[in-house]
Amino acid sequence: MLNSLESALVRIRALQAGIPEIAANSGLPVAGILGDVMPSEILRASGILPLKVPSAVFSGLPVDGKAPVDLYEWLIVPEYMKEFVQSSFQTKNIIALPAIHGYGEQAAEAIHARINMALSAMGAGEALGVSLDSLRRSVGEFNEIRRAVRGISLLRLERNSELGNAALQEIFESALTVPSERIRPELLKILDILNGIPPVETSLPRVMIAGGYCGCWSLIDEIERDSCLVTEDDLADGRRQFDITLDESSDYLHFELLNAYSYKAFPFGVRAARERFELVYSQLKNYGIEAVVFLADSLCGPRGEELEYLRARLMRAGIDPIIARSADAAAVTAEYLREVHRSA
Repeated sequence: MLNSLESALVRIRALQAGIPEIAANSGLPVAGILGDVMPSEILRASGILPLKVPSAVFSGLPVDGKAPVDLYEWLIVPEYMKEFVQSSFQTKNIIALPAIHGYGEQAAEAIHARINMALSAMGAGEALGVSLDSLRRSVGEFNEIRRAVRGISLLRLERNSELGNAALQEIFESALTVPSERIRPELLKILDILNGIPPVETSLPRVMIAGGYCGCWSLIDEIERDSCLVTEDDLADGRRQFDITLDESSDYLHFELLNAYSYKAFPFGVRAARERFELVYSQLKNYGIEAVVFLADSLCGPRGEELEYLRARLMRAGIDPIIARSADAAAVTAEYLREVHRSA
């Protein structure tokens, strides 16, 4: 089984290395997405190929043949990152979208305005001009990808000795950086492989990892090693990117998509900490999570106030916040959990 998993990961790496050629062969203009800032379904249904920019590009890490920034005709980014992207990559085709506030109808209207703002900048008309059939096809493709990734993530928790977090990051990345029709068969193969592996029992404490772009998820493997099991994350490049499924047969699909996105726990800087606490952190105790490990150095300066707000709210909710720099996170987490369980 291990050989099968490694073979699947090798195929995924080959697809990632071939993104420029794959994108060119699609015949579509490519929009690079940085941060979970808008529904990719709308872009795809509008005749634009939306591809997430690999995290390594924006983490200062070697890209190892992955898609360079100049592959993308436009970059769609959170507003707070616009200056950083402009200065770092000397590109002018940047569409910066403002943060999300609130939920439901009012927030859905704001998301609709953001979508139209992006489509207008790309000369692609308006969202309501997209045909229902095109939107259904697009939503169906993304539904399949998200279901497969969520299934892999869940099975990984039960079979964690077989699939580490570093490999999980590659799967998350490939699901969004590679066009859906090319990556879907590989994700389904990994899902089948994991389904064939017996579950592994563990009594390790459950924790959540939070921050911006983790960059290298081997760090989470180090945090887990003999001290805990990371069952949730609130990372910009984490599982929360895949937490929506829509009814593609609905006659009101456009509006249901907007409503679903209005309740999405967008990453730090895209949605306010108060709202993200209600959407994510307030329920952690129900899932047996003992602590949240914040990777403080993965967050830019303005996010520091949000981190302090979440720390205080978590303590009041009976969840332990552990704030550490990436280099020290594994040792700090292990020591903290040892002390907690020693005194229990």
